[in-house]
Amino acid sequence: EWLVGPLTAMATPFTEDYELDFEALRAHVRFQVDHGMIWGDGALLVAAGAGEDSVMSVQERKALMDVAVEAADGEVPVLAGINHPDIREIADLARHAEKAGIAAVQLAPVYHYETAEGDIYRLYERISQESDVSIMVYHTWWTGGHFSESLLQDLKDLPTVRAIKWSSNDEVLYRK
Repeated sequence: EWLVGPLTAMATPFTEDYELDFEALRAHVRFQVDHGMIWGDGALLVAAGAGEDSVMSVQERKALMDVAVEAADGEVPVLAGINHPDIREIADLARHAEKAGIAAVQLAPVYHYETAEGDIYRLYERISQESDVSIMVYHTWWTGGHFSESLLQDLKDLPTVRAIKWSSNDEVLYRK
């Protein structure tokens, strides 16, 4: 019952000088909580694609996690995107997410590179070994990969995989 209801992909607020605007982030998180996004009725996702993860440094993404968790004050689960082209940075972000109190991390296969199913499995397996933070597997059709049913079965057996976020442009696959 930790991930129930809508998942708000939070935009990351920046100042006019392109610095993270932590006060605006705190206000946005509190607005969400004050208007019903609470445990059992929703969750917040920070530092992911809709949150401009690609224009932030790893340190900025970690700071964003810290501030969002602090602002949520235990009233709503906060998830964080940890995608990066470097598996070492993904592992670092996962370890930080666990330390920060992030409820789960969202992770899609490494982008910019074509990946086979074995590569995808090893990515999730490695991150599961690096941190005890819950993982939400993110299937994204636009990165060129597709998860077979057997891969999904294997991923669900990893100890920290607790959710799947499924995106597909194929209605039949989506309905499966």
